[in-house]
Amino acid sequence: MRRKKDEAAAAAENARATAQAEADLILDSLDVSARSKHGPDWWRKTPFNLSRYTQIVRERLQDDGVLDPHNPTHIKAMAGLLSTRMIYGANSKEYEERLTGFQDYRRTLQGSIGLVGAPPGATAASTAPASTRCAPGSPTYAESERLWAQVVRLGASKAAATIKRAVDMADRSLSICPTAAHAKQRAALHKKWIMAFIGDAADAVRRAIPQLKPL
Repeated sequence: MRRKKDEAAAAAENARATAQAEADLILDSLDVSARSKHGPDWWRKTPFNLSRYTQIVRERLQDDGVLDPHNPTHIKAMAGLLSTRMIYGANSKEYEERLTGFQDYRRTLQGSIGLVGAPPGATAASTAPASTRCAPGSPTYAESERLWAQVVRLGASKAAATIKRAVDMADRSLSICPTAAHAKQRAALHKKWIMAFIGDAADAVRRAIPQLKPL
C-alpha cells in the first residue's frame, strides 16, 4: 500500500510538473508577442486573462488532430499563433504572416495520415527516417529550408523580440529536418537573444532612473 501511494504521488507530481511546463511555454509565447508590441511592461498596459488564454491554447491543441498537445514545439507553434492574433488582431499583417507559417508547418507535419501499418496519428514526417524525408529536393526539406531562410533574416536583427522569433522559427525548422549545423546556429542565436534581452532590460532600467542635470 505504501509503495502504491508513493507511486501515485510521484505520478501526480509528474503530471503537475508537466502541466506547469506546458503552461510556461504557452505564457512565454504570449510574453514574446506582447513585448514586441507593448514593451516589457505590457502586463501593466494590457492585462489579459492568462488562465483563459492558456485554456484556449490547450483546447485548440486537443481539437487540432495533427499537432501533439504535449509536444513542446507544437505547443509553441499554436501558442505563438493565438498570441499573435490576440495581441495584433486577426486582420493584422503580423497575424497573417504567422498564420501562413503555421499552416505550412501543420501541412508538413500532417504528411499522409493513415499510412498502412503506422500507429494511429502517425504522419509521413514522423515515421520516415530523417535521411529520407529530408533528402534535398523533397517537400519536407524545402519547407525546412524555407523556415531557415526566415531564421537567418530575423536573426540578423538586434532587437530581442525579433531574435526570439528567429529562435522559435529555428525550433520549427529543426523539428522538421534536424541537422547538426542548424542546431549549432540555433544555440548561438539563443545566446544572442539572451544578451539582447539583458541589454534591453538594462536600457529600460537606465531610462527609468532620473538623470541629474549638471549644476
